[in-house]
Amino acid sequence: MSDQIRFFYGDKKHSTWPKLFVLHEGILYTEYLDHYRKTISRDVVGRNFNPKFYSWNGYQ
Repeated sequence: MSDQIRFFYGDKKHSTWPKLFVLHEGILYTEYLDHYRKTISRDVVGRNFNPKFYSWNGYQ
């Protein structure tokens, strides 16, 4: 049995745009623009992932 796909919304922080994160099979994934260049972020997270405690690139 594979993990379910979960979605998390990352609020806008400082001068960043809000982000939609996708969690599937232990990989937390998002795409965004960084100085108008497409950037992809992939992080390996555990089964007990809690978005309230997740910090990404200095933002939470």
